[in-house]
Amino acid sequence: NYRKWWWADPLCSLLVAVLITCSAVPLLRRSGAQLMLQTPHNLHMQMADCLATIASVEGITSTVDVRFWAHTSNMIVGIVKVCARDKASESRVAQ
Repeated sequence: NYRKWWWADPLCSLLVAVLITCSAVPLLRRSGAQLMLQTPHNLHMQMADCLATIASVEGITSTVDVRFWAHTSNMIVGIVKVCARDKASESRVAQ
């Protein structure tokens, strides 16, 4: 009676496996990007503004090793190393 439907079980199993894989790949990409401390794509304009503000501080000559990443879904963390002139005011640069 059911011998004509022998292929249905493997086909349904394959379909479920494809659906699980399609939903897992974006999750793995987002998780991997966060674990590798990748800079979020929507943050590049804000980074440019932040670096321009830092560069405008008196005594700073350049910025190097700029890193920003998403610490949580609503908190961005960053590290910026700055090069300052020899006679720059330390308290002014640290602000």
